[in-house]
This record gives sequence, C-alpha cells and structure tokens, in this order.
Amino acid sequence: MSFTYNNSIPAAGNNPSADQPIMLQNTKSIQNLIDVDHVDFNATSGQGEHKQVTFNAFNPPSAPSDPTAIAYIDAGLDAPTHPQGYFVNSQATMPLTAIKAFGTVVGTTPSGTITATNYFNINPSIVYTNSGSTKTFVITLVSGTVLSTNKAAVFIYIGSTNPGNVTQISSYSFNAATNPTTLTIDIAFSGLPKLNFMILQI
Repeated sequence: MSFTYNNSIPAAGNNPSADQPIMLQNTKSIQNLIDVDHVDFNATSGQGEHKQVTFNAFNPPSAPSDPTAIAYIDAGLDAPTHPQGYFVNSQATMPLTAIKAFGTVVGTTPSGTITATNYFNINPSIVYTNSGSTKTFVITLVSGTVLSTNKAAVFIYIGSTNPGNVTQISSYSFNAATNPTTLTIDIAFSGLPKLNFMILQI
C-alpha cells in the first residue's frame, strides 16, 4: 500500500490554480491513509476512532523514558518469521501475545465427549476418559495456535465438584513437537475435576 504525497505544495510564489491538482492528490492521500486504521471522515459516527492497529514490520525500539511506553511487533521467539506483540516501558519488555489458548471443562462420571464452557483457540468438544483415579482430557487445538513445543508452557488449575478432593497430580503432552494439533492433560484425581488450562508461547 502506498500513498502519493507532495510536501512542497502549495509552494510560495506558485499560482494556486497550478498547485490545485497536486493539493487534491494530497488531500485524497491523507484520507486514504487515515482510512486504513481509522473510521473515515464521512462515516455517520465514530469518525477518527480506531478500527484496528496495523504494524507492518519488526521494529524493536530502545527503552523509552517515563512516562512514555511503546507497543510494537518483533520476531517471535519460537517462530522468528512470525510477528508477536510486545510492550516496553522504562522497566522491561513484556509480551502482549503470549496467551495462545485456554479452556474450562468439568469431568463427568462416564467417559466420552464433553464440552468446554469457556475457551479460546480450541475445539470445545473434548475427548474425556475417566479411568477411576486418572482422568484424561484430549483437547484439539485450532490449527497454528502452537507452532511447536519450543518455549510453550501449559498452566493447569484443577478444581473439584467435591471440595474434599485436594490431592492433584497432573501432566500434559502435545502430540507432536512441531505444529501440534492436540494437547493431552492427565490428572490423578478422585471425584470429578474442573479443569482450567492456559497455553503460553511467544
């Protein structure tokens, strides 16, 4: 995307009529530029407000001085060709796009397919196996959510429909080291667990 703009117009000493076509082009370019990320001038409401924020290149800045802070994109640590969002202030650089997926699901007495109640970037239909003291959840990820198991972490919190069940041992595994499509979480747990999980990666 490019916009033609002549910043020497209007020029001192020029006849305005001679500059008019170029000034019109400048005016159109300004409107088209604003329209990329903003509500346009002629909209019925919200003129000038953001529709989105587009970053077009990796641009890691130097640390700013307070009270300035900067949001930007840079290469991901796991997949350097893919951009990730960051926020930097005078103290540190923090990832903005580390949360890749999450979900909440409650186990049932029989094995089978159960549905996540809150979720993002997963198929809410989860394959559940109840083998007595071991509960297994097989979660299908939206394609591309986790590009590899490198620098990926899964945080697991287990609640219970029975508050007396407090002994919890859990483990997780992805089905592949590159472009995994499923996440399996095993829980050593009596009773019916309420599984909350979150995948982080950048």
